[in-house]
Amino acid sequence: MKKNKTITALCVSLLALSSSNSLVYAATTSASSASSQTKVATSSQATSSSSTSATSSQSSQAQSSQNASTSSQTVSVSGLSGNTLSSAALTQSFCVIPQQVYRIYTADDFINWVNGINGGWLDSTKDVYLENDIDLAGREVPMINNFGYSNGCYSFGTFHGNNHTIKNLSCRRSSSSVIQNNNGTFENVVFSLDIYGTDTGFIQNNSGDLKNVTFTGKISGSSIYFIKNNHHNISGLNVNGTINGSQPTLIYDNDNHYIYGTLNKGGQIKGADASLIFDDHGRNNLRWNDGFNVTDEIHSAEELNNFSKYISQGQTRIDASLQNDISMWGSFTPIGHTLGGRPTQWYQGTFDGHGHRIYNFNSFGDGASLIEKIGDDGKLTHLEISGLVEGKDAGFVSENHGTITDCAIDLDISGNRYNFCERANGITDNSCGGQIRNSFYIGRITNTKCNLLYTGGGSVNNVYYYTPTPISGGRATRVSKSDVETGIVTEWLNGTRQGEKNDTSSWIWKQVVEDRVSNLVKCRPGFAGAGIITKAPVPNLSINDIGRTDKSLRVTKQFDTDKYGQVEYKLTDGHGNVIKGWQANSEFTGLTPDTEYTISVRYKGNDEYLESDKASVTVKTKKTAEPQVSVDNIYGSSDSFTIKDNPDTSYGNVSYEITDNQGKPIKNGQKQANGDFSGLDLEDGVIYQVHVSYDGNDDYASTEKVIKIMKAPTVTIASKNANSLKVADLADTDKYGQAEYARSPSDLTAKATDSTIGKLDSDTNYIVYARRAGKGDYPPSAIGQVGDKTDIAHATIRIPTTIKTGESGNYVTAEADNFSLGYKGQVNVSISGGISDGQATLTRQNDPAGRKTKTKLLIDKKHVGMTGDSEVPVVSYTNEAHDGKSEISFTDPREVDPLTPTGFYTGNITFKVTYNEQ
Repeated sequence: MKKNKTITALCVSLLALSSSNSLVYAATTSASSASSQTKVATSSQATSSSSTSATSSQSSQAQSSQNASTSSQTVSVSGLSGNTLSSAALTQSFCVIPQQVYRIYTADDFINWVNGINGGWLDSTKDVYLENDIDLAGREVPMINNFGYSNGCYSFGTFHGNNHTIKNLSCRRSSSSVIQNNNGTFENVVFSLDIYGTDTGFIQNNSGDLKNVTFTGKISGSSIYFIKNNHHNISGLNVNGTINGSQPTLIYDNDNHYIYGTLNKGGQIKGADASLIFDDHGRNNLRWNDGFNVTDEIHSAEELNNFSKYISQGQTRIDASLQNDISMWGSFTPIGHTLGGRPTQWYQGTFDGHGHRIYNFNSFGDGASLIEKIGDDGKLTHLEISGLVEGKDAGFVSENHGTITDCAIDLDISGNRYNFCERANGITDNSCGGQIRNSFYIGRITNTKCNLLYTGGGSVNNVYYYTPTPISGGRATRVSKSDVETGIVTEWLNGTRQGEKNDTSSWIWKQVVEDRVSNLVKCRPGFAGAGIITKAPVPNLSINDIGRTDKSLRVTKQFDTDKYGQVEYKLTDGHGNVIKGWQANSEFTGLTPDTEYTISVRYKGNDEYLESDKASVTVKTKKTAEPQVSVDNIYGSSDSFTIKDNPDTSYGNVSYEITDNQGKPIKNGQKQANGDFSGLDLEDGVIYQVHVSYDGNDDYASTEKVIKIMKAPTVTIASKNANSLKVADLADTDKYGQAEYARSPSDLTAKATDSTIGKLDSDTNYIVYARRAGKGDYPPSAIGQVGDKTDIAHATIRIPTTIKTGESGNYVTAEADNFSLGYKGQVNVSISGGISDGQATLTRQNDPAGRKTKTKLLIDKKHVGMTGDSEVPVVSYTNEAHDGKSEISFTDPREVDPLTPTGFYTGNITFKVTYNEQ
């Protein structure tokens, strides 16, 4: 049915204004609109207007005048700029008493003071008073370059802390410090530090004094310190903080000065090559309170030599923690040995080997040993050592007043290089109340005047030794070569291992291969030898109870792993090729169906039993017969699915089950013998699984085929216009298959991939359909649908309000972006009145005679050559053919009548807009 509606008529008045020199013609527009119809097209007319005010030059002059009248002003700001402080702001930031002292009340005051002495406009030798606790959290504090001034023996500048705290003093710089050079005095102040970096700390060079200065907080990183280079006596230092990292130390280099202070509970220095003072050329009187700890984590021979130096310098309470086996070089200076004029130091810390070994160890001379003297509080534990010591009072430890426990000592000890008191101490001189327990010694003691132990009043418990030539044991027990090699001594040591009531660690004594004096024994008790050896054999193994599927084999037999150790399994193919090496998992997967494999089993062994011989069994995987179910034969509606395939039941009974995507049954929790599922009440957006399975038999695996199904997708309209409906795109097409969209279910094919359903009538109800086409294990989803109505037809037409004769550029325009006409809609714009024979008639104004003249109509610069009063086509617009605009103009009236008199002329033309729909 054809619909034809004239929507809008526009009457245009044509004007001509004459002067003595020229004629000017113009057109003005008036409009009237018809009422809205069932199929509505709306029109819009363009308007133009102009008004005359000040000229552009006048406007520019006015603006210039305005600009000129705006006075500029200078804003003065006092405050920080980078790392400098303006002098104008100085007295505002903190109190200054000229030529006397500075007082600090706030974090800003502190930073300003640092900037001032760094910049030179504050005197760094003047006293400073801290009047409050201050918190520098989140503040950038520059490094203090210099504080105080040193002149010979005198220093100027004291920082009076008044027992206040500077909190969160942070430094995150490498090769730097909080204070570069201190020549003044800091007293009665607490520094709560947060320092991190490399070669960094609190004071880099100290030539001043610290009096009742407390360090709290933390310093961490590499090559870190509280003070790096100390060139002055320190009379008061309290350490509550921590210095943890690599080569951490309280003072790196003490240059022949005294250090007095207190190391308090909770303080700590810990890490590789840790020390209290790395290089001490002076003396220290640091009171070490219980709860303060220094732990040197030793990784290398160099670090062990450094530790020996620390103790010899008087830092006797540093703990040692061996981190790995260490191979030594050269002759080792015993820990605590006489150094730099100091007497031999008694070691009062804990040296814990953590089961590691020091090997290639050599020490010669007086007191040759690992530790020369262990004091009453000293302890040496869980260490293995091998090598040679030789000299007067030589031994593992020259003299012990503390505790030696759980050590494996593999040393040749000799005292015969010296003529005076030719003796060696063996393990140690333990005669003055020391304790040695639960340890083992093997080696040669070549000085016949020597005993293994000088015991005296000391305590010896569970200490065993083996030497090729019997010597006095000093209450240690000599054992036979058989006892050593069969592991009996190892069992004894494990049975009496010290600390078992308090020690929760899992280490034990091991039976290890002897690699230094293997001509004495082949193996011995220890911790870090070449490996575990001779133990009791495991009874013969047998294998049965092999679980089989088509692609896996699993050993189901239970083994006594608590007694004989971990069980391992290996798989080889029929040609002896290893498929899976020894593993703790008893199941082998990913195998080939109906294929022969060999499974081997063994005990890995433990500290009591040897690794067992392997036992093997050959077995074949089952054949496979997957149910032949095709996704093409699964049909679904909203809440029901039907499987049309009929699997072969000769491989076992067939069952069907539907579950959610986690495998949970959703239909009564039962399998069924047919493939019809209905009344499922499926949820939107949930993926379900159809399981079709064979129960299997002795020859075939119990196998199944899983197909994932989907409820019909929810279909929604994303957008629409008068000739199309766009369906919201279905998601996850990569996973679930291509989305298909159509106006009927039969049109849902592989070609229906465009979600925009086009070529529709306007203002009409439609139903559109969509589904996922399926992919892999996913069959096509059920079909979803949605109904909606296309938009009402509409259009926008722009008609010029002014048309000047003799000029181009006046347009009637159809705005394409604003048209929605329906699939078969068409808009036409024409001139229906005011034009006759292609010409418009103008009437001279203010003329009693009402004289008239003619002007020719041009469409797109072409004369409209027609006879009579027929309509003149201007614009035609459809959804398939777009002629969006036409240029309208009129000729000079004098082209029609050269004798046209001057004057002001008017005339009218009428535009008509028509909307058609087939």
